[in-house]
Amino acid sequence: MNLDTLIHAVSGTAAGALSTIVTHPVDSIKTRLQAQDGTSARRIGNMAYSSTVQAFRVIIQKEGVMALYQGMAPALIGGASAWGLYFGGYNYMKTVIPADFAPRNFASATAAGVFGTVVTCPIWLIKTRLQLYVREERQAECFTLRSELRSILQEEGPRGLFKGIGPQLWLVLNPALQLTVYEKCKAWAHAFSGKDPGQKLDDAYLTACVIVSKTAATVITTPLSVIKVRMQDPRNTAASTDVKYRTIWQSAQTIYSREGPRGFFRGAIPSLMRVMPGSLVTFLSYETISHNLKKRLQNSRTS
Repeated sequence: MNLDTLIHAVSGTAAGALSTIVTHPVDSIKTRLQAQDGTSARRIGNMAYSSTVQAFRVIIQKEGVMALYQGMAPALIGGASAWGLYFGGYNYMKTVIPADFAPRNFASATAAGVFGTVVTCPIWLIKTRLQLYVREERQAECFTLRSELRSILQEEGPRGLFKGIGPQLWLVLNPALQLTVYEKCKAWAHAFSGKDPGQKLDDAYLTACVIVSKTAATVITTPLSVIKVRMQDPRNTAASTDVKYRTIWQSAQTIYSREGPRGFFRGAIPSLMRVMPGSLVTFLSYETISHNLKKRLQNSRTS
């Protein structure tokens, strides 16, 4: 690993951790909304969430504020490591793939995303499961990464840690699409502002690039996110659950036949509420940290 790749990896790790801390409560709402399919077995604490605001209100009233932070530990580990691997891997792949290869950015982002997804899939699975538990129905010691990991290994074996990896691998399209559009927007912004490509853009330009790229990527991949949550829901193994989600294709067919096209976009609003601030925090932090690290490195070399 060269020094430039290490700088991008460290910057991505720090930015991912900060983004996770800021947006985790909204992510919890998104996960609970996406887990619902209209059946009583899929209700969480015998509650049906009808909107983002109503879900916030009900969770706080019935379970307390801490319920919004269930799964924070694996989310923090996953967010930091995933973005670190992603930005580091993305910039490394760009040095490997020839510059004249047309879809170079997309190919680099996809390769980095696949690697990061395989490594962090068990962490995201545990995060999702912890977010779907009702706090008042379980003891406090059950809400830990270690206890959930032990439970999965005992009941389902090592393979259980990779439930939902199919749609999660397809969700690599989200950051791959985002980075591809983001890089193109940055190139336009550099040309428009008259700044050299090596210079950091003003935050206003970077903000516009993030909003355009993340909106496009999120709208396209939300159906995959819904399928992933349904497949990772621990209630899939319960005898009392009539409707089960086992594979990508079977889950897609079940959602469409029972809920119609709208079923694929459950949780879309909190998803955008989460990913947009999260992406702004992640990318603006990443750009600032990486540029500052490069500047300090250059200064140390010249002094």
